[in-house]
Amino acid sequence: MLEQSLQESFPLSIVMQKTTVSNNIWETEQWAAIGVVVGERQLANDADSEVIHRDDKSEQILFPGYAVTLYKDECESYYYNMLSDNPTIYIVCRRDEVEEGLQPLLVSASYDEAAAYLETDDEVYTVPMPKELHQWVEAYILQHYVPEKKKKRKLKNWKEEEPGTQRGMIQ
Repeated sequence: MLEQSLQESFPLSIVMQKTTVSNNIWETEQWAAIGVVVGERQLANDADSEVIHRDDKSEQILFPGYAVTLYKDECESYYYNMLSDNPTIYIVCRRDEVEEGLQPLLVSASYDEAAAYLETDDEVYTVPMPKELHQWVEAYILQHYVPEKKKKRKLKNWKEEEPGTQRGMIQ
């Protein structure tokens, strides 16, 4: 585990599910994140994705070649993710208007990074954090993060202002 705690990225593949929707005039398909598979994967013919399961209404697609990368300035976000009851991995995806599909952009352990993408047209999915990733993120946090002690700010006593001055007025 010591070797992985020194790494700043962890390779993985993403598993997404595409379900055909027949009773919706606005959408023909819905997407969901199924999970992540830890480790590097190579597909035949250097393909970007591979269907790993298919039935009448849905198919599960494996997207290899992704990695979670950790940054020291995001440690607080990782820390709070790890403190939650269910630590998660965030998968940021973008709709491909030409091919009418969904393409993962990045994978993150930072809620703050995922929230920034939510403010755009990108879609963010969450999946439970695998044990190997959990141990690695935890080791990274222990190595690089010290929570700041919260300070209570001192409130100004507005009653003790000089007579004749108004609060908020520029003089």
